Amino acid sequence: MLDHTAIFGLQFLLSLIVTAPIATWYVAPWLAAKPVEPTLVPLILPHAYRHIGRLFLVPGMRLAVFIGALALVLFGAPSGGRAEGSPEKGRKIATTHCARCHVVGDFNPTGGIGSTPSFQLLARRDDYLERFQTFFERRPHPVFVRVPGVPKWTNLTPYAAEFEVTLESIKDIIAFVRTLKPNE
Repeated sequence: MLDHTAIFGLQFLLSLIVTAPIATWYVAPWLAAKPVEPTLVPLILPHAYRHIGRLFLVPGMRLAVFIGALALVLFGAPSGGRAEGSPEKGRKIATTHCARCHVVGDFNPTGGIGSTPSFQLLARRDDYLERFQTFFERRPHPVFVRVPGVPKWTNLTPYAAEFEVTLESIKDIIAFVRTLKPNE
C-alpha cells in the first residue's frame, strides 16, 4: 500500500505527463504573443485551490508546501526564461528612430509617412510580436538598421540615418508596443 506522500507524488507526476503535451501543442503558442503577468493569473488561479486543498487533506504535505511558499517569498518566483524589456526605453528608441516614418503612439499622431503602418495598427495585428522581433529583416529596414553580428543587406548608401539595434533594444521596443496594444 502506498503512503500519502507517494500518492501525492504519483498524482503530481501523472498530471505533468498529461498536461505537458497539451501545454506544448496548444497553450504555449497561444501565450507566446501575450504579456506574461496578466496571462498567468487565469492559468494559475484554478490550480492554486487544488494545491491548497491538498494541504489539509494530505498530512505530510503541509511542511513541504510551507517550505515551497517560504522559498518563493525569499527568492522570488522563477521568471520562466522570458525577459521583458523596458517600455520607457522602447518609447525613446521608437520616437528617436521609428517616428521619422511611422506614427508612434501619441508622440506624432499626424506624422510618419502615409505608406507606413502606425505602431498602433501593427500592435493590433495577430502577428505583431513576430513583426517587431524581425523588423530589421523587413524592407526597407535592412538598408539603414544595423544589428551586431548580422551582415549588411546591401552596400548601397542608406537613404536615412543608420542606427543600431540589439536584442535588448528590440525587447524594449516590443515592451513599448505592448502599451499601445488595445486590451483584449
